[in-house]
Amino acid sequence: MAEFLYILENPSFPGIVKIGMTERDVAGRAKELSCATGVPTEFTVFKQYIVDDAAVAERRVHERLSKYRLSENREFFRLSSDDAAAIIEEMFAACGREMPNYDRDDKLFFAATEIAITAGKIEWPGMLAGPLKISHDEAIRLITGLRARGILNAQNDLCADLQCEHRKRVQNIRRRQQMEEQADLARKKIHYEMILQVKELLAGLADPETGEEAQVQFENDKGNLVVAVHGTEWVRSEAQKRLAALQ
Repeated sequence: MAEFLYILENPSFPGIVKIGMTERDVAGRAKELSCATGVPTEFTVFKQYIVDDAAVAERRVHERLSKYRLSENREFFRLSSDDAAAIIEEMFAACGREMPNYDRDDKLFFAATEIAITAGKIEWPGMLAGPLKISHDEAIRLITGLRARGILNAQNDLCADLQCEHRKRVQNIRRRQQMEEQADLARKKIHYEMILQVKELLAGLADPETGEEAQVQFENDKGNLVVAVHGTEWVRSEAQKRLAALQ
């Protein structure tokens, strides 16, 4: 299960941050704290860090920031959010840990969420690893994160709140597939009729001097029918005149 260290802000407490840990969704934790009696405004997440052991990480950060702490039994510190993040990230670097790329992580979680909503379930890590071009281990981490955020349940099924959106997407996909199939059938019908017309127009076409007959080839170029006529210069010129009637 993913564990997080977080920095929270609250406009009612300017210049003060709350630094704590959770094994659940950080946004959900902030919402819980915002519902507490005596808190006039909501907490918002300034930064969150995925850590191996949240309890140890929290203890070390609290020790490092002890001189800023408002009370020993509270997780509030009198310093700016930027300064708190800079100190924590400096601690990460001192331990030889690479700081997470949050822009990349956010994009991956968004993409993984889209895949989950469309599929309705993440049956195996490969459903994320392949499309997102990430490793098997990173796909597992994403699945863990989706669970922590309440997007997937313990069985990796899409949560109930998103099932309606999943059904809408499935319906839209099916509708789009049907439209594409209908368009493809209509295009094939048009091509078939054009081929019959071309064959009729060029039937028996041959060079009057050499007797060489026209050779006609039909090709599909990205959905467009292409007619290629091979033969002498006279044959190609005459074929062009006859085919002009189709344009």
